[in-house]
Amino acid sequence: MGLAQTDLSGKTRPEIVRTGIGEPPGLGEVLDQDSELLPIVQAGARSRGFRGPLWSEQEARLRHFHKEIDRYMDGEK
Repeated sequence: MGLAQTDLSGKTRPEIVRTGIGEPPGLGEVLDQDSELLPIVQAGARSRGFRGPLWSEQEARLRHFHKEIDRYMDGEK
């Protein structure tokens, strides 16, 4: 479907497709891998040795950005 045929009004909604983890059509290679690792990550987060997440620089920036947006929306700035 070309751009000229794309409905931008929001009146036409795509059909919802529900699949289980690893089932076709899947979420794509990266998200399928992340979904498979999620139970292991959750178990690790409950371990006594977990001291909190280690954020990359980009993730820390995004967290700060969203906190600042929240402050503006709450009228604090």
